[in-house]
Amino acid sequence: MRVLMISSERRLFEDGQVRRRIVEQNQGLEHLTILVFGKQLFDQMIEPNIRVVSTASWYKFFYVLDAIHRLWYWRKEEFDVVTSQDPVEMALVAVVAARMFNAALAVQDHGYYFHGNYYRKESFLNFFRYWFARWVVKRADAVRVVSQRTEAALIGLGVGQNKIVRFPLAINSVILNLSFILSEAEESGSAGPDPSTSSDYVQDDMKEINTSLYFFMAARLVQIKRIDIAIHAFSLFAKKHPNVKLLIQGRGPLESRIKQKIQEFGLEKQVELLPWGVDLASHYASAIATIITSDREGFNMTAVESLTCGTPVIMTDVGCAGEVVIDGENGYVVPVGDVYALADRMERVLQDPHSLRGKVKGFKWDKSNVGMMEFYKRALVSKPKSYAEADYR
Repeated sequence: MRVLMISSERRLFEDGQVRRRIVEQNQGLEHLTILVFGKQLFDQMIEPNIRVVSTASWYKFFYVLDAIHRLWYWRKEEFDVVTSQDPVEMALVAVVAARMFNAALAVQDHGYYFHGNYYRKESFLNFFRYWFARWVVKRADAVRVVSQRTEAALIGLGVGQNKIVRFPLAINSVILNLSFILSEAEESGSAGPDPSTSSDYVQDDMKEINTSLYFFMAARLVQIKRIDIAIHAFSLFAKKHPNVKLLIQGRGPLESRIKQKIQEFGLEKQVELLPWGVDLASHYASAIATIITSDREGFNMTAVESLTCGTPVIMTDVGCAGEVVIDGENGYVVPVGDVYALADRMERVLQDPHSLRGKVKGFKWDKSNVGMMEFYKRALVSKPKSYAEADYR
């Protein structure tokens, strides 16, 4: 099978975890060409069967045009499946490519495009993106989703369930290593990190965490993550618990605004902003709980990573809430934007840390049997013989 993938994953230009994950997912293919929206010059065979090519665009507004221009040079090549890593700009290129090569169209949806009206109301441009994405997923030969929430949303739009392939995202290898170490410690009878007794946790190849009891957040510092909600809720909680901290690890354009919010609530000594780094797994493992306050999420791997490290999650009702994080079992699920409910769940976890942690211990991130190969095969089975037979009204 020969596949063309339209991507924006510029980490494919260098060796690392992202590249290795893509290679592993597609190792059964005869050939894979990945066309990446990017500015740098790049055209390499990263594996005997995998070629990565950049659009080499002058500016991001030219990504789509440059990608289509690249397709024109490849017009005599043969591809069985064309896949895009989103249902908007990359999908636009994929639609053109699928028509050009008479290939099956396989669209991936990792986002929150169809979770209510949030996405299309974010901006004027997103309004048009939403309607295009809606058109694309209904006419794609297969659609890959990562959560039950997104699958239900697509079925609600009229996408046939036989066209939807749902399988989870891969977890960070560092997190998996820590999970293995923790499980080995449990089996040998040694104590793992317990926020009710100690907050110190040392692991080989990781820095030592030496801090008071804390809640933990790992997120991009952007509007949709609603870090301000977490700080507000923590300010209510912190009135009774001045010895507990909130650690926020991440980076993004709202860093200065978040620092200002911390000052407004007088939490300079209790809320710390940490740079994105290699200590993520250790921070998860030693936290009382991991906090997620997003307005919308396609899935949210932070929840999975936290549970894998043995730490419960308090999150808003988005993404994998109800699917991975089960309210009252391995964490708590609160309404979006509800600072009082969030503060209340912080209090509950602190007062009875063992009730949730006992259930979290058995958490395993089970991958389904389907994967990218099944996704491509589903697209080939659903594809009409030619695009003259397809409904593109």
